[in-house]
Amino acid sequence: MSAQLDERALELTLSAVSESVREARHAVSDFARAHGADPDDVALAVSEAVSNAVIHAFRDREPGTIDIQAFTDEGTLVVSVSDDGVGVTPNPDSPGLGLGLALIGSLSKGVELRKEGHGTTLVMRFPCA
Repeated sequence: MSAQLDERALELTLSAVSESVREARHAVSDFARAHGADPDDVALAVSEAVSNAVIHAFRDREPGTIDIQAFTDEGTLVVSVSDDGVGVTPNPDSPGLGLGLALIGSLSKGVELRKEGHGTTLVMRFPCA
């Protein structure tokens, strides 16, 4: 894991393993709290996003990396979770119920899913007080 945190931005690079979910959750929760966003909503949404990357992005290959960035923009906390995995593709063998993106959408005030190179980036926006 590598992390860079200052009062304006958070940058975190994690291995795509289950232990990284906890690390991501704690880092973004602290950052959200410091910027007036709901730390519980942000932590849950990021946990779901990182879990999805760990479970789905590296099917049939070795785990890669997950990058997390957070910053504020005009009263909004913007958090992105990017992986260098296989991209968004159907997974008929998925162990989950397929509700992750819906949950993230209900916790945030905006979600954007981008295919970038071989991986995926999920951008979430949260209101700041």
